[in-house]
Amino acid sequence: MTRPQIYAHRGFSHRFPENTLLAFEQAALAGADGVEFDIHLAADGVPVVVHDLPLGRTVKGTGLVPSWRSDQLAAMDAGTHKGAEFTGIGVPSLRDVFEWSRGNRLRMNVEIKAGPQAYAGLELAVVDLVREFALFDRVVVSAFDHYTLLRLRDLEPRIETAILVAGTLVRSWDYVAAIGARGIHFHAGCPIPAEDIAELQRRGIALRVWTVNEPAHLQHFIAQKMDAIITDCPDRALQLCS
Repeated sequence: MTRPQIYAHRGFSHRFPENTLLAFEQAALAGADGVEFDIHLAADGVPVVVHDLPLGRTVKGTGLVPSWRSDQLAAMDAGTHKGAEFTGIGVPSLRDVFEWSRGNRLRMNVEIKAGPQAYAGLELAVVDLVREFALFDRVVVSAFDHYTLLRLRDLEPRIETAILVAGTLVRSWDYVAAIGARGIHFHAGCPIPAEDIAELQRRGIALRVWTVNEPAHLQHFIAQKMDAIITDCPDRALQLCS
């Protein structure tokens, strides 16, 4: 059986500060096939890698991400929340991650976040960077805001997109086709019915499930032949795949 690809959720976030270059580097060392991470738009129009819109949980700062320039966010502490030994690790930009990716062949799942309203220009900024680094075969863009995916498709149809869902869809293959996406990233707590999985796989629609950490759940989705499993624990997932 071909094993699913293992994507490290926000990097190797079980052990290292999430959405940092260190977490991505450690995911690569652990043998992950890809990394998943989140982006917002900083005040200077630069996509930055951080999950939460408000600062404070993982990044030592106040206010909202788009209130700060990318260089200011890079200087903030995004490591201490995981341990004092990680103090001083900053918030990377999407460019930083793409620069890092030159040294490996990992896939990258870029999740576009949004504030109360969509960020004007964020899709174009992502497209420009994917083009600059020629990463069409290594990047998949996902979002809960599916209008974001439509805008990105119109800008650059060569970039693979996938809908993020935390519920169930009836005839999801029709919906995916209607917006020009190529995959579904679904929450492990809202599994897709087995007959729908078979139909989606028959149609060549990629299925990636998030966030799966417990051994029994990992084994379940490995057996279902997912295209990818997104996990905080890539080492554990890879061990179970062997």
